[in-house]
Amino acid sequence: MNRILKRSAASRWLQIGLIAGIAVMALAASLQAEPTTVPIKVYKGDGKDVIYVGDYTFDQAGPVLTEKWEYRLPNGDKVRMRTFQYDTDKQREIFYEDINLIKSQTFRAKITGDKINVRIEDLKGNADTDKTTPLAANEFIWPKFAHLLAANWDKIVSGNAGDLNLYAMSRQTSYGMKVSLQDEVTVSGIAAQTFSLAPTSFIARSFAPKAILIVEKAPPHRVVEFQGDGDLVAPNGDKLDATVVFEWPKS
Repeated sequence: MNRILKRSAASRWLQIGLIAGIAVMALAASLQAEPTTVPIKVYKGDGKDVIYVGDYTFDQAGPVLTEKWEYRLPNGDKVRMRTFQYDTDKQREIFYEDINLIKSQTFRAKITGDKINVRIEDLKGNADTDKTTPLAANEFIWPKFAHLLAANWDKIVSGNAGDLNLYAMSRQTSYGMKVSLQDEVTVSGIAAQTFSLAPTSFIARSFAPKAILIVEKAPPHRVVEFQGDGDLVAPNGDKLDATVVFEWPKS
């Protein structure tokens, strides 16, 4: 990876309660008439060995933005597919789906008005969770965070973001989240800002995985890298401390 990182000891990975299906995401910033695809590489925590490859694709029809992530083994076998739909006019989530072939599990959420339905099932459609709960206006599911960050960049970097409440779909509940600025870095020639993310609740921190998000400083604030252990698992199903790199084309 062509990265120049200027990190201090204070930029240790903090924890955040990521949903069962999130976490690796990129901001669909430069919306075009045709779908745009960006290659993804997933490295083990040391940043040396590639464990997965994939693609991030985004497209927009009217106000509805559709984002897709596909992860594959280096031999081409698919292991995980995600889809997220977002209403850019209302700044509201519409739909999220995570098909995890390693865990043999599908995770799906549908948002209608102020309600969210979460359904977790096996690949045959047998559900062990099918629950509808409120989703308040100040609550959001994880894939929306990149859009919140871009829309509220000045407030967040100045520490005036206000209350951020992440709805953890795996637990069907929400908790406060703190976003902290860390070091400025350069990733493949892109000047970026590092953010650490952590729950404000001590209880949530006890189960939340760690996460670092590296985002382009200049608009449109594309996500260029994600680091953490709460999103992807190893091919054998074990916990994976990973670095996910989005290979945006050089401008």
